[in-house]
Amino acid sequence: VEIGGFLAGLALANSYEHHQVANRVRPLRDFFLISFFVLLGSRLGISSAASLWLPILCLSLFVVVGTTIIVMGLMAFLGYRKRTSFFTGLSVAQVSEFSFVLMTIALGLGHIGESLFTLVTVTGIITIITSAYLIGHADWLFSVLSPYLSFFERSRPKEVLHYGGAQHEIVLI
Repeated sequence: VEIGGFLAGLALANSYEHHQVANRVRPLRDFFLISFFVLLGSRLGISSAASLWLPILCLSLFVVVGTTIIVMGLMAFLGYRKRTSFFTGLSVAQVSEFSFVLMTIALGLGHIGESLFTLVTVTGIITIITSAYLIGHADWLFSVLSPYLSFFERSRPKEVLHYGGAQHEIVLI
């Protein structure tokens, strides 16, 4: 059933009517999103989150800083400049929403305990909020950290920057 739903969505996404279908399905999608997050919040043990504050903080810091550094290293290896690498690293420095789905399923099947579910859920919420804040202030953050990020740039990067002025104005609608 899930694979059939995926293939049907894939077929509809590539059709000419995908905007019309998306507009008609939007209220149903929003309802299920709200239901999912209400269910997620109801399963979240606040009392266990208070006892897990140190692991939550360490894991959140590792995800935000560690993911950014790992992505910057990979991007540098591929030949991108430090600015591109930094912005890419910041944009993926979070626990994805899909982990909420996996943890909910694992908790329902009894594969994990409530404390691990709470740890991953609260870490996900913290990293999503932190990542959104960092992306919003990425230009300022890059200007501050730029001197320390030279390690993540090759002497001859493959990425070519074109700052030349255009001859004609371009209007994109």
